Amino acid sequence: MVKPNSSSLLAARPKNQSMPSFSPPADSRLSMQLKHDLVMLAHKDSSIRRRSMKALTTFIERKLDVGSMRNFLQQISEQISDEIGDNGGIYAVSLFIEIARVHKTAIVPFISHIMAAVLHSLASSRSGDGYAKNLHGTCAKVVGSIAKYAIEPAYNVARSSTATDILDSLCQPLLGLISSNVEPVAVGSATCLRAIVEAENWRFAAPELVHDVCTRSSSSLAEMGKHSVPHIRLANSLAKFNAGILQDSARRLLKVGTHLLGMVGESGTACDSWQQRVAAAQLLGTLIDHVHDKIIGLDLVSTTEALENCRLDKVAAVRQAVAEALSVAKRKASKNEHFLLQDCKSEVSSIDSIPTCTRLLKHGARSDRPCRTVLVPNDNVVDAEELPSISSVSSLNSIISSSSTPPIRSALPPEEDLLAIRRKNSLFPLKDSPVFPPSVDKRYYRRRYH
Repeated sequence: MVKPNSSSLLAARPKNQSMPSFSPPADSRLSMQLKHDLVMLAHKDSSIRRRSMKALTTFIERKLDVGSMRNFLQQISEQISDEIGDNGGIYAVSLFIEIARVHKTAIVPFISHIMAAVLHSLASSRSGDGYAKNLHGTCAKVVGSIAKYAIEPAYNVARSSTATDILDSLCQPLLGLISSNVEPVAVGSATCLRAIVEAENWRFAAPELVHDVCTRSSSSLAEMGKHSVPHIRLANSLAKFNAGILQDSARRLLKVGTHLLGMVGESGTACDSWQQRVAAAQLLGTLIDHVHDKIIGLDLVSTTEALENCRLDKVAAVRQAVAEALSVAKRKASKNEHFLLQDCKSEVSSIDSIPTCTRLLKHGARSDRPCRTVLVPNDNVVDAEELPSISSVSSLNSIISSSSTPPIRSALPPEEDLLAIRRKNSLFPLKDSPVFPPSVDKRYYRRRYH
């Protein structure tokens, strides 16, 4: 049997029918090249890693579009899963930063996919040899870039549902990990949340979201013992940008800060210890500077004492942070003293049972200038300058109630009584005495002193 040759087969094929192509399609070739570049991100040779990273960045800038973005994000997620615990996973996560920077609002439909990859990276983080710290920093840059670029500038005019939804989709997954029992996971979540809070578009977050972030962050720090440096810095950022919502937790955070200042190597390495003291001093300074005086004034003395104890710390960074916090504390102390003084005056003047005496001028006219004495119940005369020294209205009432016996009135004649008042209060002339006894005849008063 004679086998047909290839020339006879070509002759038998119709002219309008082309040869079948066995080369892969362009999309498949591109996908294979991308996979190769992603794999090379984990190569030990730094020059190969740089070339692969440059090729992937060029693809993101020139060829990646909305249609191919889902497939590309899926490939990055697979590479992250394959390179758990390796620097290649960190380089793969950093590609999300470039995608957010280049494509901006086009990544909004894929935020949930990106956050899933970020959470997977955080869940796989481990402590030791700096890997977790680098991974946490990269993940924080990813969520910070999304918060910065995914919200259009037009939304900067007013809060919109899109901006609030984007911030909510970024924060809610991280809040579930901020109190995790796995320390690297909780630290990574706090690092990412801080990057979102410090983003410029954080001001468009819904009040409910801000309250949730403040509550969970302060609870993890004050109640669950998450005293890592990122947790302290997250509370510092919240106190700086959302001090009004953080008022309820301010006193608890002050106690945590003063406790951490006294820690010297109790837990963790020595490096972590001094970094905690620096972060704690910065947190105390921010709380003192931004929280309301009525809340901070109760613990201002103990906080200042804790800062004074660390003023001569052996680490220069701690000394600098403590000095800055002390400067704020002393400035607030002087302001707070004046504030409490004014508050006490307003409270005392609001008591209806303490009528202030008015000053009498010639011909029975009354002056609007304040008197130096006030009349309290039981007809006692109290110097007005002594009122600010009373710490509260309750103590003033106790002083008044303690004098249950009626006061002993002077047996002097009315004119002698006026002379006694003049000697006691030399600021007023006799004719302008703050107390005018009703028994004195006005005609006798005018005839004698005018």
